[in-house]
Amino acid sequence: MAVQAEVEDDIEAEVRARGELYRYELMSRSAYAAFRVDEIALAGKGGRVLYLSGVHFASEKPLAVEQRLINLTLLPDAETADFSRTSPGHWLAQTVRATHAEMHISADLADPETLRLLKAEGPLACLMVRRRVRKDGHGITSGVQALIGDSYKLTLRSYSASNPPPAEA
Repeated sequence: MAVQAEVEDDIEAEVRARGELYRYELMSRSAYAAFRVDEIALAGKGGRVLYLSGVHFASEKPLAVEQRLINLTLLPDAETADFSRTSPGHWLAQTVRATHAEMHISADLADPETLRLLKAEGPLACLMVRRRVRKDGHGITSGVQALIGDSYKLTLRSYSASNPPPAEA
């Protein structure tokens, strides 16, 4: 039996749904030709990627640190998107419909740079979410988020292909 799943992992949407003020602070942005193994796996040889790093805030408190690659060969508009106004994950959710996503979720202690960006003292348990997202076999995005362990909820709904969830789910 084939099992399918829906994952709600748009930090911006979740924070706003909780009634909190959301903000994303872009820390670093660069577009370049893919050269590392993970970049080539995402965009292919000769492809271009956009690297973004930033911090998500909920009610002006740091919530998560994110590092993300976006395949510019597939999504060239990402190069000029205003990520000071919307988060990369939210922009992607509004821009492209993924057909496959792979997520690795673990818990780990924050490293010194993550602690600094989260304005926290260690040790601090973080939910680590590593993802690769594809559309029709082509890489869309990959990245990692370090979320403060007790400040975020990741929702996963699984169902069989023959019995999808009701429309209101």
